[in-house]
Amino acid sequence: MKPLIIVDGRLANLKHAGLGRYSLNFLRFLPEVASRQFRYGVLAQPDDIPHLKKITKNFYSFYPLPASHYSWREQWQVPLFLRRLRPSLVHFLHFNVPLFLPAPFVVTVHDLIKHHSSGKAATTRNFLGYRLKRWGYRLVFRQAVCRAKAIITPSRWTAQDLRRHYQCVRRIEVIPEGVDPDILSKGKAGKLPDGIQKPFLLYVGSLYPHKNATLLLKMLQEWPAAPQLVVVAARSVFRDRFWQEAQRMGVAKKVLLVGFVEDNVLAELYRQALALVFPSRLEGFGLPGLEAMARGCPVIAARAGALPETLGPAALYFDPNSPSELRHQVEVILNEQQRQKYRRLGLRWAKRYSWQKMARGIAGLYREVLR
Repeated sequence: MKPLIIVDGRLANLKHAGLGRYSLNFLRFLPEVASRQFRYGVLAQPDDIPHLKKITKNFYSFYPLPASHYSWREQWQVPLFLRRLRPSLVHFLHFNVPLFLPAPFVVTVHDLIKHHSSGKAATTRNFLGYRLKRWGYRLVFRQAVCRAKAIITPSRWTAQDLRRHYQCVRRIEVIPEGVDPDILSKGKAGKLPDGIQKPFLLYVGSLYPHKNATLLLKMLQEWPAAPQLVVVAARSVFRDRFWQEAQRMGVAKKVLLVGFVEDNVLAELYRQALALVFPSRLEGFGLPGLEAMARGCPVIAARAGALPETLGPAALYFDPNSPSELRHQVEVILNEQQRQKYRRLGLRWAKRYSWQKMARGIAGLYREVLR
């Protein structure tokens, strides 16, 4: 019987934001490049399986497993389940590898942001709950990277950060992510959310402290004539805190908060925005920047983390501590000639990345690990 490779696909849903998009697209494109010398299975949330079967054309055997990621439940349910399947290799698409896993594995580490971003502002829990959760995170993360046959990172920056923290790491493969074909689709354009005033700046992503989105509010406060800021972020306590800060600073009228949007709406927001602003202090890759470029949207990004590596010379950069430097770069893009220049640069740069290329690299890694 052919060796069995199991992929942990419990995050394969867009409600999990970037992790969900990564998981969905990997599962979607692996069948095009996978070696037929192996069998492939996927652990998935039961409700996600019908959609996953549809987009992967029944390539995988699916195994329903309702244990949530980061839960105590996954610590015992996943090992028990895998003990019955007896796979030759397991691929975890995030660092949450159970402590007592009975099989060899590879793991994708997207970033070490929780190593850098900590404290009261980064949590919604009480002190004791936060300390317990952080201890568990450190324990799970260390054993994942120290025991893995190989670690996949989306950028050299993340690989270097990982090596700085963990001398036990054996092998790291840098395999960049891609641009979602659903965002590039030429299908029916989505309707822009109500309340948008052109020209507008666009922010896409969560509003955790390391995302540094309050810098955008500081720019609006210092620049009354600034364009409207449209923020696409799922509802959370961090979004509520951001909105409260906008009100406290007196700039709420310049900010439009938009919740989760479908890909055709997101694509239209990218297409019509003056620019995507990306102020993160820490970023393991920077997928929204590539998505924006692929739709012809100029990108203004912080000179921090993996963003310069991922976005290259096709973006404008600013100091993540300087609202005035961010304002200057926005003023550059307000010039139509400059906007068209960065639009063209971005379109060319984004073509370097694809999910097919990522899937091919990971399929090759599977073959090497199981050789």
